[in-house]
Amino acid sequence: MVIKPQKTKFQLKVVDNLDALSSWANNPWRRYSLALIFLLVGNFVGSQIGMVSAGKNLMDPVGAFLSVLFLEALIGLRRVLRYDRTKKTFILLIDFLRYGLFYGFFTECLKLL
Repeated sequence: MVIKPQKTKFQLKVVDNLDALSSWANNPWRRYSLALIFLLVGNFVGSQIGMVSAGKNLMDPVGAFLSVLFLEALIGLRRVLRYDRTKKTFILLIDFLRYGLFYGFFTECLKLL
């Protein structure tokens, strides 16, 4: 006999709201506008990490390590969600967040040359 675990408060508030966001984004305009927002947020975060680590020369290795760790976590999360057909919106958002981070890092490296 398999006992189904109870729903926690985190699951009720966060996970169910993410499912509601996925159903809200069925419209292509909404989905791509949400993806554009994630792209711009990723660009902003990537450029901020680059500026902070360039301002403090001692934090360059730490900033690079945290950036690579965050990007690898996003890639691992994408691998987990890849086989679930209902999570296509989340895969799109994760990809656009990664693209924004890469673009933010790239523009910061061009500024520092």
